Amino acid sequence: MLCALALLVSGGVTSVSPVRADARAPGSSDLALEASQAAAAGSLSESDAGASEDGDNEIDPGDTKAVSDRPLGTTESAQAAPARAKTSRRGAAITRRAPAAAVAAPVPTRTDHDLRPLASSPVPGVESSGFGWRDDPFNSRRKFHKGTDFRAPRGTAVYAAGGGVVLFAGRMGGYGNAIFIDHGDGVVTRYGHLRVIGVTKGATVASGSKVGEVGSTGRATGPHLHFEVRLDGRAVNPKVAMTIANLQRTDPLAARTAAVALAPDVQAASIDPHPRPGKRAKSARPERRGRGKRKQVLW
Repeated sequence: MLCALALLVSGGVTSVSPVRADARAPGSSDLALEASQAAAAGSLSESDAGASEDGDNEIDPGDTKAVSDRPLGTTESAQAAPARAKTSRRGAAITRRAPAAAVAAPVPTRTDHDLRPLASSPVPGVESSGFGWRDDPFNSRRKFHKGTDFRAPRGTAVYAAGGGVVLFAGRMGGYGNAIFIDHGDGVVTRYGHLRVIGVTKGATVASGSKVGEVGSTGRATGPHLHFEVRLDGRAVNPKVAMTIANLQRTDPLAARTAAVALAPDVQAASIDPHPRPGKRAKSARPERRGRGKRKQVLW
């Protein structure tokens, strides 16, 4: 009896099952355990995604110190988030500190261009409109005319004012059919409203050679040549430019003094000297018989 009891006790001791690793405190439920496990899995997947987007936050799989140093109850993604935000703020600060684009310094205006190539009149004829402020014939508003107009019948020959290379030959907006000739040193002449263009782009022309014919293409009220002289792209009075060109060939000292007239402020104040085209004068109203002449009222 006693031996059987001892054998039963010894067998019961050896059959005691070991304590489970996932033992939980009394009162906890399976639902809470599953939720905690799911949260842990989610935090690991978020940290992996962050490491793939941000190289600075990558963690070596064999580095256990990086995980053990985290405060208890925090995940890797929660610890890495401030670092990513700081990097973002740093990038924004660098953008704010970026210097603004440098403002180009104004280029000094020259008045010493070599105008000697300008030696020929572009067309024999009578000026119909000059350089400077005038009333626009289309809308009667004040407008700056950047060239000189020469009235001539359609088909009249147009000549190059000087030798050079054709920069443009074709149709261009209000110019209509136009030719631009480069004479070097920033000097360019323009010929507008042409009926016929007799040269091509890139061609070399001599002073006084025929380049086209007078017409009324583009923004024109009648057949004429619109002639411009430009210095570094700035329109100047063609008559003044041609006069200085002649002085440069004959009297260089006087030409340097006269070149002051080509300054931008002087040119901007130019006024077309041609009379303003007015309306046809009305004939006086005949007086009725037996009545005296009416007194004129001035306004």
